[in-house]
Amino acid sequence: MGRRPTATIDKVLRGNPGKRPINQREPVAKVGLPPPPDHLDPDARAHWAEFGAALVAEQRIGVVYGPIFATYCVAWSRWQHAERQVRERGAVRIAPSGYEVKSAWLTIADKAWAQVVKSLGEMGLTPTAQSRAVKVEPPADGDPFAAFDAPADHRVN
Repeated sequence: MGRRPTATIDKVLRGNPGKRPINQREPVAKVGLPPPPDHLDPDARAHWAEFGAALVAEQRIGVVYGPIFATYCVAWSRWQHAERQVRERGAVRIAPSGYEVKSAWLTIADKAWAQVVKSLGEMGLTPTAQSRAVKVEPPADGDPFAAFDAPADHRVN
């Protein structure tokens, strides 16, 4: 198993800090969104169109990522439905034994949300995934004397 490999684009944008060979022949996905699969329910289909358009506008999704994006949209729809059920019926119910037990809808919501987060992470769309990806350098047109005022371990080179 081990650590997940870093995408070539991330290595290039970081300056390849590990100095490992960069895959020069890695395929690059064409930006775009394929048509939604037939199995999407109306909520998932609406989310496909809305969120998909935003991802295309930001050039964050390729046409080959349709299956993982479909997985995300299904999980998103399932999570919303389960959350509505939890709101209506409550997170706890009374079992025949008289004890309080966790609602099945809450379990479904929890598992669907885990799938949402996992799918977004696979597409590099969570804050954690983004923090591991591209590092932005501070603007060069800032205060030219800032490096002199910074503590020794925070100086800009």
